[in-house]
Amino acid sequence: MARPGESWEELPSGLLARMGHNTRAMETFFSCDDAERQAILDHITSATTGEEAKARIEHTLHELEQGRPDVR
Repeated sequence: MARPGESWEELPSGLLARMGHNTRAMETFFSCDDAERQAILDHITSATTGEEAKARIEHTLHELEQGRPDVR
């Protein structure tokens, strides 16, 4: 769930769509503190190509599913 002051629109659409099918990754993401969540989002959105963004989302989801929020 988004925290107060946050909205789903702030999440990259690919990450949001994939987390919708992976509740463990979603739970880990939203249990992170603000700095951890921002680092995850920065890591994904700093990709320079669509393919790189997709690869980062896949890696991020795998790590979040394992309970590891540090995805760099």
